Amino acid sequence: MDHRLDVLAGNRLAGLLHGRPVPGLNIARHIFLEEAERGLYADWEKCTLDVVGHLRLAAGQYPEDPRLASLIGELAMGSERFRRLWARADVPARTHGRKAYRHPLVGLLELHQENFALPGESGMELLVLSAAPGSPAEDGLRLLEGLGADSGGERAVLRRTDTPSMPSSAATGTSM
Repeated sequence: MDHRLDVLAGNRLAGLLHGRPVPGLNIARHIFLEEAERGLYADWEKCTLDVVGHLRLAAGQYPEDPRLASLIGELAMGSERFRRLWARADVPARTHGRKAYRHPLVGLLELHQENFALPGESGMELLVLSAAPGSPAEDGLRLLEGLGADSGGERAVLRRTDTPSMPSSAATGTSM
């Protein structure tokens, strides 16, 4: 992703996790402005803090970026929470930690996130999410991958409105 949190590339599993192809997705808009997507983030409030911190750092590093300024304005106009957090002027730099998703088909996925800054002044980062070996999250990711493969081999992307076709215990994450 770039300094504006625009996803530049992503693998198939990232698309399945987000319920859509991820290239072109802006994480800040996704988290603050897409009301229906809030349920994907098990700790949405923490995610919003991370996004605001990232954008604050980017605004300091790229003060002449009109697209970044426009994004910040759009978020401020569209989200009360963004306005409140932006006014606090916090600048936490998150480079790693726990990231939990609540996927509508496979349940809770507690993953480890690592952000790697790419060399140079590009402002690009590689974000890697991984599950601990043998964990329920690893089982959930395998199940998600299998569900995507079951769609006829095409690049399957599951929408949040899809109804799970598995036992409800798997959908809630209690028996992944």
